[in-house]
Amino acid sequence: MSGAENNSSRKRPLEHPSSASTLSVKVKSQDGIEVFFSIKRSTVLKKLLVAYCQKRNFDYKTMEFLYNGDRFSHNRSAEDLNMDEEDEIDAMWHQEGGGCVRN
Repeated sequence: MSGAENNSSRKRPLEHPSSASTLSVKVKSQDGIEVFFSIKRSTVLKKLLVAYCQKRNFDYKTMEFLYNGDRFSHNRSAEDLNMDEEDEIDAMWHQEGGGCVRN
C-alpha cells in the first residue's frame, strides 16, 4: 500500500463513538416536570427510572412508566426499544381501583 492511499483513508470523517452509543432521554411526569438524562443505548432502563424517582423523591414501586403510550419491561435497554435522541418516557403514579361503587 502506498503512502498516498494510506493518507486518503485517514481523511474520512470518523463517527464519534460516544455520540453513537449514547442518547438523551426525557422523563416527564403527570405534573409536567421534565427531567433529562444522558444514557448509553445499552443501559438497562430500570437504572434510569430508579434515578428519576430518587431525583423527584418518588417511590419507584408506586410509579408506572410508558414509552410511546405502552408499558415496557424495565429490564430492556433503549436500544431494545429502538429509542431515538430526545425520546420521552411518561411517568405516572400507579393507581388501583377507580371502578364504580354499587350500594
